[in-house]
Amino acid sequence: MTIQRLFVVALLAGLPAAACDKAPPAAEAAPLATRPDKADPKDWCAPHNVPESMCTQCNPELVDRYKAAGDFCTAHGYPESVCPQCHPLEPPEGHGGHGHEEHK
Repeated sequence: MTIQRLFVVALLAGLPAAACDKAPPAAEAAPLATRPDKADPKDWCAPHNVPESMCTQCNPELVDRYKAAGDFCTAHGYPESVCPQCHPLEPPEGHGGHGHEEHK
């Protein structure tokens, strides 16, 4: 075997182990990574199109918790499970969430 082939084989053999080290444990991610089946009209942030209780734009203190749980979209700044760009949740009919008049 050539040195180049040995290098490629060694590199490929190490990839699965490297990927496993970065994945959060399932038990850690479950509480925050659970996507609601249906949006609750009383828990809806209309300007950001996510559940209010999961809105990291209105509640920035939640960001670290979602990051630690492995449920955070760094590209858009929302929990990955409800990211309005990557995994949009259907808004509830007649949502009663706050309107964020200051965001309009």
